[in-house]
Amino acid sequence: MKRTKIYRSILLLLAILSVLSLLAGCGAKKEKKFVIYHSFSELEDKRIGVLSGSVQAQMVEERFPDARILYYNNGVDMLSALKSGKIDAYADLEEFVRYLMPDNDNLTYLDEKLSDGGEVGAIFSKTEEGKQLRDEFSEFIVKLKGSGEYEKIKRKWFEEEEDATSVPLLYKLDGKNGTIRMAADTSNVPFFTIKNRKPIGIDVDVATRFCMEKGYGLEIVPMDMESILPSVATSQCDFACGGIAYTKERAENVLYSELTYEGASVIAILNEPPEYVHKTFWISLKEGFEKTFLREERYELLLEGTETTILITVLSVPLGTLLGILFYILWLRRNKIFTLFTEGFLWILRGMPEVVLLLILYYVIFGKSDFSSVFIAVVCFSLTFAVSMFGMLRSGVDSVNPGQIEAGYALGYSRRKAFLRFVLPQAAMSFMPTYEAEVISLIKGTSVVGYIAVQDLTKMGDIIRSRTYEAFFPLIVVTVIYFILFWFVARLIEFVIRKINPKNRTPEQFLKGVRIHD
Repeated sequence: MKRTKIYRSILLLLAILSVLSLLAGCGAKKEKKFVIYHSFSELEDKRIGVLSGSVQAQMVEERFPDARILYYNNGVDMLSALKSGKIDAYADLEEFVRYLMPDNDNLTYLDEKLSDGGEVGAIFSKTEEGKQLRDEFSEFIVKLKGSGEYEKIKRKWFEEEEDATSVPLLYKLDGKNGTIRMAADTSNVPFFTIKNRKPIGIDVDVATRFCMEKGYGLEIVPMDMESILPSVATSQCDFACGGIAYTKERAENVLYSELTYEGASVIAILNEPPEYVHKTFWISLKEGFEKTFLREERYELLLEGTETTILITVLSVPLGTLLGILFYILWLRRNKIFTLFTEGFLWILRGMPEVVLLLILYYVIFGKSDFSSVFIAVVCFSLTFAVSMFGMLRSGVDSVNPGQIEAGYALGYSRRKAFLRFVLPQAAMSFMPTYEAEVISLIKGTSVVGYIAVQDLTKMGDIIRSRTYEAFFPLIVVTVIYFILFWFVARLIEFVIRKINPKNRTPEQFLKGVRIHD
């Protein structure tokens, strides 16, 4: 029977994949009127993509007040949206667009510029340590530019074949003067990306040379662009690179180094309609599997991300369960102080979105601590799961006949032991389906931990998408892995239900610990 369920689940999953592939194909075959834009005036009321929090977003908002502006997390997503017809154009640094053009023959940009002199630099925290590090880095950049070495580095990453690029010095840093943490956006090619599980790019190259000269070790912390500035401003990371344009508002919160890059901001468009190649489901599956799993050993990224997701779940669920039981026991005491504290604390947690709680823990409560991002994620999800556990206990215990406690007293149990041995197992039988749903919800909720630089399954999928320039297969693979995790969770909880079901207990198990008087 169990094997039959597994086979049915696999067949259902394959059927879903087939339907999704067909739908994608149908969407590609649908003919749309393609327009080639030649000037800014033609884009006044069109759909324009921008990066969230980027200086280009501010420029587009000012230059195209009547346009429909859509915000994306990285340039790869904007390119995918442009090629699929979801936007008509997008704004980015000229060098970024030029870097993508060789692999995308129909990608180009308008001659008119959003700005002519975009200023980009590394950023540092506004502390004494940050100022000292900024001064050292700026001095190094001036020296690198003066020797002509910086231009060689840029040509290497912008003009040479990617197979010839690497940062071998990164793994020879001795760190005799300590280790510094650099935040960077993994989708910010060619400034920063991940290849064969190793960070590469202009900024990695420059930062490594800087650390080599100054005797620092280097820890690279990949994260999304919108998380970089807060992480540096709160000293979670020592500095950040990766196309961070200078603005007066940003300069109020962080320190900028000597400029590492100066370039124009442009509007990217397509000069030819996308060419859709219609393939069968199995051919697409084979090609997608090779690009997502085998090329550059990307399957290791997915395995690493899956391990992180499992670790956060495995730690958060039992800790959250114990915290929920503790909150319930405090609430049961009917002490005004305990009750007020418990209800108030749970009320705050219940009304706070997980991602907001995660960011508050990371940037505020643990902002100056050395705790890892994974630890902070476990704290966040343990607290949110404890809220759910408390609610399940309240509803579940109310469904148990109060006489069960009296029966426990009659058998010689204390109130606590009677509750744990008789009431809790019976209550659990009523809320275990909800418990299973909450565990699954927690696993899905861990997909936001990328905001605090945790490389979980979802984040690893994003990294792969930034390398393959396609969305369908990486997202489907991530979905399948989540599906497998959900399936194992469901089987595990079924096992627990069988173990705690009072109907499955023998009389000897019921009477274990009972004091028998002669």
